[in-house]
Amino acid sequence: INPATGKLAYRNVMVTIPRQGGKSTLMLVVMLTRCVGWAERQRIVYTAQDGRSASEKFEEDYVETLRNTRGLTEGRDFEARLGNGKERILWLKNRSLIRPSATTPRSGHGKTLDLAVIDEAFAHTDLRLDQSFGPPMLTRPAPQLWVTSTAGTWQSLYFNSKRQAGREAVEEGNPNNSFAYFEWSADDDADLWDRDVWRRTHPALGHTITEEALEAESRKMLADPELGEAEARRAYLNQTRGLKEMPAEIPPALWMAACDAHSSIAPESEAALAIDMTPNRARLALCVAGWRPDGNAHLGLLDERPDSTWLIERLDEI
Repeated sequence: INPATGKLAYRNVMVTIPRQGGKSTLMLVVMLTRCVGWAERQRIVYTAQDGRSASEKFEEDYVETLRNTRGLTEGRDFEARLGNGKERILWLKNRSLIRPSATTPRSGHGKTLDLAVIDEAFAHTDLRLDQSFGPPMLTRPAPQLWVTSTAGTWQSLYFNSKRQAGREAVEEGNPNNSFAYFEWSADDDADLWDRDVWRRTHPALGHTITEEALEAESRKMLADPELGEAEARRAYLNQTRGLKEMPAEIPPALWMAACDAHSSIAPESEAALAIDMTPNRARLALCVAGWRPDGNAHLGLLDERPDSTWLIERLDEI
């Protein structure tokens, strides 16, 4: 809580931890806190990698946990409805509502939201979820978006972009930043079998997971040809899988075959610059285009580097 305003300090929260780290329990606590701790009715949406997975998690884990929680009584404190497409938990005191949701671009449209929880964010390969759940929160007094996940692959554009933004928020140390970011992961070159690395990386180790169990599961993945070490690192060290395997849109051999070291833009031709950045803002490219003296087009890659801090100075040079 921001003591100056009395409102929630952060509009966006991200938690990324290894598998079986306890994020599902954390998300249930976050949702229940909104339902029982706010006097005003709260509207909450939970989603996962897809609508079916969200419904299964909602019914098999969340509803069953509430039904087996001491101090809570179904029918007195809450009602659980599990009809297909109508799943929800209704809190009888203030009529707060928790419901699972699909992950389509229109999932949140037409509904006011106080809290949206996006679980298993690594599964999403575009940024449409923010478009779905952001606008319904605009008029609410204490809106929050929670994103939780274990690391994914190079294709996990939504997770990767959120992680990059979260790391930048931490590095900036700006107290006015509305992004709270929490990450448990190992360095890329960490030893998969170093138990000190496990202890620093996995928050559930020693609580709900033993070192023996973690080692056994990791070795099981290594023995599976479809999973291997890369998946073990993703699952239990929270490292993104396959970054070094990102395919080029243009095959390098084809690109090199088209290169002309003597090509240049004609002096009277106006040059056009193009800037493109990966969706996770990890790399940026600067290109040029213009007409050659022989009338053919000249296309060239001027520069390509990590992040974007170098761009303004480079453009100034050009």
